[in-house]
Amino acid sequence: MKKLILFFILTIFLSCSEILLVDTFPTPGSIDVSLDTEIRLMFSVDIDFELVKRPGYIYITDGKESIEYSIRKDRGYFILTPKNELKKNTKYEVILSKKIASNNGEKLIGTLVLPFTTTREADTESPTITVTQPTENENLKTIALTVTGTSDDNTMVKKVMLSLDSEVNYIQATGTTNWSKTFYNLTDGQHIIRAYSVDSSNNKSEIVEVNLNFNLLYAYYFNIDENATTLKQDLHNLIDNHIELPYNWDCTEVDYKLPANREGINPPNSVISCYYKNETTEVIIYDHLPTYNLDKVTREHTVPKSWMKGVAKKPEGTDLHNLISCDQAANSSRNNKPYGEGNTVGCYNTVPDWHKGDAARIYFYMCIRYMGDTWDGYSLNGTTYLTKDINIGDDYEAMLRQWHIQDPPDAYEIERNNRVYAKQGNRNPFVDHPDWVQKISDF
Repeated sequence: MKKLILFFILTIFLSCSEILLVDTFPTPGSIDVSLDTEIRLMFSVDIDFELVKRPGYIYITDGKESIEYSIRKDRGYFILTPKNELKKNTKYEVILSKKIASNNGEKLIGTLVLPFTTTREADTESPTITVTQPTENENLKTIALTVTGTSDDNTMVKKVMLSLDSEVNYIQATGTTNWSKTFYNLTDGQHIIRAYSVDSSNNKSEIVEVNLNFNLLYAYYFNIDENATTLKQDLHNLIDNHIELPYNWDCTEVDYKLPANREGINPPNSVISCYYKNETTEVIIYDHLPTYNLDKVTREHTVPKSWMKGVAKKPEGTDLHNLISCDQAANSSRNNKPYGEGNTVGCYNTVPDWHKGDAARIYFYMCIRYMGDTWDGYSLNGTTYLTKDINIGDDYEAMLRQWHIQDPPDAYEIERNNRVYAKQGNRNPFVDHPDWVQKISDF
């Protein structure tokens, strides 16, 4: 393949104010650009693209005639593509008119002339590409997949394209010779990354494939040592600072069409199962998605909102892990009472058996998530149910621990945990790892 010697000199006839060329391709003095090259220009300020693409603002000429070209803007570059291949051993000039202005009103004072000479045949050599991360068959240790790599070409890498589990749908990476792209919301299982690069002559590299494995729980809890003395703090650091949601009906959306058959209660057509029984019914089931005006279903704070702090009570007051769809009558009956069993005075004693473990794990989550905060707490008849520094009273915690053992996580609760995670970005560790409750001596 013949070499191209390209002479590219930037000449400024008059000084420019504010507006400078900070990057060009070919670069000044480059001898390695082909007849089918694109010309790339990056300015120091934001230039009005609609203005620049008008006739008379940028010329390409060989001194005898103007060269037709198309122009586009991509990631800060103005890219000029001649409509026909340039002539060999011919001197060309790119002329930038002094009429060019920025979006803020700065003008180019004078005219910029960029001369270059073509001496090499059209480039037919493809670029090369390498994926550096992840490695082949890697088990991802983070919940987001960041793919990085390098690409090289004898002229210029124009772009790098990536796909996740698709042979047709590609998206552009950030960077060229060193590039990266991050993917979110992976599903459990094996995935395939495909990558290729394109050079300035539109030559395409081979497609590189990398296989990887993803398991959400493995990645989410990768840095947690369940035997560490700092387990409580480590879990707090992991689930802290979730996405704060408004106080709306997201809890019913989360509960919509959860897995049926909670101990045989859900009929096939139900979509919302509320977790309290009221005076006459073991469980209230609705065959439609509730809306704000529905008078039979509401949001229930498992840890009562009045036990929390302040007026706004955010983010704890809108934490979806703590908000469960509930029959309105039962919600009113419970008010802000702690849970209880039998006929415990001052407690809400009618939580169904199939929800007791769910409720306990929500309490454990709330204590870890908001560890270090100060709430109002709750005490009744000399019994402390929640301290101001968000510790569960000993007797209350003993009951919740027993509930946790009696009613382990089922498909309903596991799926709800996944849905809350999708909405607010954190998980309840005690649904994912029920055994960790025993590794924490007190909540």
